[in-house]
Amino acid sequence: TVWFSRLFVGSLLLSTVFRIFNIYMNEGARVLYRIGLAIIHICEKKLLKQMTKSEFLSTIQTITIQLDNHNALIKRAFQLNISLNQVNSLEKDIRVSGKLDNIQEPAYQIYHRPRVDTPSDIIGSEDFEILYDMLPIQLAICDPIKLFSTKTKGTSLEHLMRTAKDYSASILLIKTTDNDVFGSFIATEWQLSGKFGNEDCFLFTLKPDPQKYAPNFPYPNKNWVRISFNKNQRPILQFGTGSEGPGLEIDHELWKGRSNQSDTYQNQILCSNDTKFECVIV
Repeated sequence: TVWFSRLFVGSLLLSTVFRIFNIYMNEGARVLYRIGLAIIHICEKKLLKQMTKSEFLSTIQTITIQLDNHNALIKRAFQLNISLNQVNSLEKDIRVSGKLDNIQEPAYQIYHRPRVDTPSDIIGSEDFEILYDMLPIQLAICDPIKLFSTKTKGTSLEHLMRTAKDYSASILLIKTTDNDVFGSFIATEWQLSGKFGNEDCFLFTLKPDPQKYAPNFPYPNKNWVRISFNKNQRPILQFGTGSEGPGLEIDHELWKGRSNQSDTYQNQILCSNDTKFECVIV
């Protein structure tokens, strides 16, 4: 945490710190994680030989202050190729193993103000900051890319699915005729049919009031996201299940939908006036 809170000041040579700060100002906080991972990667063999926490910290402090080739360090940092799926898999394995049970979460939250190059048709910068505060920490340092909008891409659920399917995480935003704004975070790649998603998926509302609805362990069911088909073989997008229906459902035209209380996300009804809604923009 000292590395990130002080931008490596006192841990690396000043010339290296200046170079990292320059990249940080241009590309944002993700470079700090890349540098941290690169240092661990460089020290890996020596760190694996240490038997205690004090030996581990002493070794890493000794090595970092001797890293005098900032070009080599930064090159190593940007050569690291770690996908979001790998990070999620590692995090899941660690949770199951119980290795983090006695480790306290940091008292502060890492904050990254997203850089929005292409404005959303639904929300502004303040709403983006509220939404980013809900995201998993490994994604909260990434800047958003607008992939799809019914305003420019048409009203086809199938088109939306094919556009988003190659991305490992995405945010679905909906604005209704009642000016409600709500949606879902999808933590995995999209599928064109069947079930997908994982326990990091959640539902949320932004307007009139921001609220996050995330599943709690033990999970009552794992119907995070599902593509089903109506009698005319048109796709229907559904999030969660419950006795009253899905937490969120949208038809194949991205026009009509409904929201119910679901067991999966333990959510309240997302739309303000009724369980049914009509979309203005998706």
